[in-house]
Amino acid sequence: KKLGWEKIRCLVKGDLSEFDRLHITFSENEEREDVSPIYQAQLLTAMMKAKDMNQRELAAEIGKTEANVSQYLSLLNFSPEVQKNLNRFKLSLRQLLEIRKLDGDETQLKAAKEIEEGGLTAKETKATVQKHLEAQGIAPRKKAGQAVPPQVFQAGGQNFTFTVKGKRLTIITDTDLMDSLDFFMQNLRCAFIDYRAATPPQPAKEASHV
Repeated sequence: KKLGWEKIRCLVKGDLSEFDRLHITFSENEEREDVSPIYQAQLLTAMMKAKDMNQRELAAEIGKTEANVSQYLSLLNFSPEVQKNLNRFKLSLRQLLEIRKLDGDETQLKAAKEIEEGGLTAKETKATVQKHLEAQGIAPRKKAGQAVPPQVFQAGGQNFTFTVKGKRLTIITDTDLMDSLDFFMQNLRCAFIDYRAATPPQPAKEASHV
C-alpha cells in the first residue's frame, strides 16, 4: 500500500508437507547472500527429522552431494552460544568451516569478528585461522620443505586430526569417544568427507619415458 501498488503477484502453494516447506525455504535461501549457513544447517537437520532419513538419503533427496550436506551439518558442532553469535556475521560456509577448526568459543568468535571486519577472502581466512591454530599449539608453524600441517575436522562432537607425510595419511582421534563402533565409523566417514572436500587433489605425475 505504501508503495502505491494496487495488486501484487502471489503464488500460494498448498498441501505442502513439512519436508517440502523446509526444502523450499532452504533452496530459496541459497539465492540470498544474507542467510547464515548455520540457519541452513538447522533446516537440513529439520528435513532429516521430517522424513527420518540420514545424511546420504537427504543429499540424494535434495540433489546435493553428501560432502556438502556434511559440511553444513558440521556447523552445528559449534556451541549454541557461538551459533547464536555467528548468525550475526556475514560469513560464507567455507569461512565458517575454517573457523570450526579452532578450539574454544572465545577464539572462534574472535576469529569470526576479525574475518568479517577485515572483509577477508577465503584464502586470507584460511591464513587467519592458521595463525590462531598456531597460537593454540594445534598446528605447528610450517617451515620450508616441511610436510603439510595437520588439519583438524570435527564430526559428531569428535575431533579428527589428518596428517599427511609422503604417501601416508594418519588420522588421530580421542579414544574415549570410541565406545560405539557404528557411531565412531559414522563420525570418521563424515570427517573424511570434509577432509577430501577441503584438500585439492594432487596432480598426477607424468610417466617418464626412456
